[in-house]
Amino acid sequence: MMRPLTKEEKESIDRLAYTLWEQLGVNNAIDSVERVDRYVDYLHTVKWTEEERQNHIWAVGAYLGKAMLSKNRGRWHYDEAMSAYAVKFSGVDLVVYPMNKAAKHIDNGQGDSIAAMYRSTDVIIQDMKKEK
Repeated sequence: MMRPLTKEEKESIDRLAYTLWEQLGVNNAIDSVERVDRYVDYLHTVKWTEEERQNHIWAVGAYLGKAMLSKNRGRWHYDEAMSAYAVKFSGVDLVVYPMNKAAKHIDNGQGDSIAAMYRSTDVIIQDMKKEK
């Protein structure tokens, strides 16, 4: 079951995303997403404590979700079945999990690129809208 975020959860995600925006001097455009993607490539090479790793996952995932939502309408939700935050897009049957993608990219490297998810999600949404 998915539920919309509480006001506090939404504010927390916004705060995390904007912190990364300020630290890296990025916005939600594709060139900024690619810049964050390169930053995550760097994060993949560093040995982190579990707490540091989780902090990076939350910040990168919040940024990725906000960037995708700036391009396509939707809302953050919490997926209780998966115990994960998700972005559910409006007008299409598509849900993505930005924090999960951030974790995969940090853990596995470029093969799990957040920029690739950003680009492919937009293509999938546009294709789904055409099919309607």
